[in-house]
Amino acid sequence: MIAKQPASLWAGKRVVELGCGCGLVGLTAAAAGSEVVLTDLVLAMAQRNLDVNFAPAEAAAAADSLPSAPERSRNDEVRSRVRLQQLQWDSSTDLAAVQAGRPDFDVILGTDLLYSQETWTQLAQVRTH
Repeated sequence: MIAKQPASLWAGKRVVELGCGCGLVGLTAAAAGSEVVLTDLVLAMAQRNLDVNFAPAEAAAAADSLPSAPERSRNDEVRSRVRLQQLQWDSSTDLAAVQAGRPDFDVILGTDLLYSQETWTQLAQVRTH
């Protein structure tokens, strides 16, 4: 579990989460200090969870219950380390956008990825494009 490990293990790491869904794992890595790219075909839930759990300072200021200044600052810090990117596993164009000129990731995360046998070949090709 990322949250139970020392933050020093995650600080400064370059992380990609494949098929992030709601983004929980990748957002946890970002909160621990990693630079994270959340990927999926549909990113609406990951975006929603980023916005709810790490509200930008301007949104937090407009909310009824204001988080403290340190919490707003931390939210902005975490948000600065998260990028959401659409990725269809067999798309070299999408993969290039995920890599954004920096192809090497320190950690590749994935949860609940193998539920559909039709996608196994596409997933296996992610590193070979």
